This record gives sequence, C-alpha cells and structure tokens, in this order.
Amino acid sequence: MLLFVGVSFADTQQLSSYEAIILHASITDPTKDQEPYKLGPVKIPSVQQDGHSIKFVTSCDGCTLKITSDDGDIEYLVTIPEGATTISLPSYLSGEYCLQIIRGRFCFWSYIWL
Repeated sequence: MLLFVGVSFADTQQLSSYEAIILHASITDPTKDQEPYKLGPVKIPSVQQDGHSIKFVTSCDGCTLKITSDDGDIEYLVTIPEGATTISLPSYLSGEYCLQIIRGRFCFWSYIWL
C-alpha cells in the first residue's frame, strides 16, 4: 500500500471530491482584428469541479469565467481575481451549463452539471 505523509492512498481519494473538467479550445471571434498569433501551442487551463465549486489547478488570473444555458443566455459572468484558486458558483444554478474560460482571443469550454 502506498503512503503519502502517513495517509493511505485510499484515504487521500476521500479527502478531495473534485473531478477534472476536460476543456476544449476555440477562438472567440476569428473575424475580430486582434494581435498576431504567437507560434506554439495554446496552454489549456486545468480546472476541477466539486458541486458548485470550480478549482483552478493552473492559474486563470484575469480570465473571464462565463456560465451559459443551452439557449446561450449568460447565467453567470465574473473576472477571475488574481491569485484565485477556487470560485463558488451561485447555488440557484441547477442543471447542465456550458462553462467558458475566456483568455484573450481563446475560449476554453466544457459542459458541466450543477
């Protein structure tokens, strides 16, 4: 059995109920006049979800977090503060939504269940 600082691996699984959110990348508006593309791959943020809590494994400082309904209506919109590691979404949100993290011309998105 593997041990991590005196705690068994089975116990560490119970300490965190966050699940990884697999994000897709797209360009927000390819017709919009923006700065030239940089050479190299786009770094997709790493985020996790536990109920209404979104955890940023990698920094998303200054990015826009947007929650939209199936109809495309914006249900929640916030700029992620510098140094933020988690954001709690409003408890009135219930059902399936599209989570979007917008950084410059790129939108990283996934469907989540709240």
